[in-house]
Amino acid sequence: DFLDATLVACDMLHARTRGGQLKFRRRILMVTYAGDELHNKGDLRTVVSVLRLQGVALDVIGMAFGDCPELTEEALVLSTDTVKQGNEKVLYYITDQADGTVI
Repeated sequence: DFLDATLVACDMLHARTRGGQLKFRRRILMVTYAGDELHNKGDLRTVVSVLRLQGVALDVIGMAFGDCPELTEEALVLSTDTVKQGNEKVLYYITDQADGTVI
């Protein structure tokens, strides 16, 4: 799922930029429909902390995304939306927490 993919991308950026020793702006660009089920929403906190710790911004190009209100992590976990709507909210939350944007 996209949470695991984000963690893998962070690890790859970290390795390629030698742990931040090289002067690069680290940014992940994700293109997604966000229609697949997330395996573990518990990784949400881990993803946000890794993005922040490694100084990586996450930008998301969402296909057919709707507008999303401000959310808390607790609201995401307890959400009763469709899979796609829930995933959109998760991505809005992550990008908000990690200096990214959703387009």
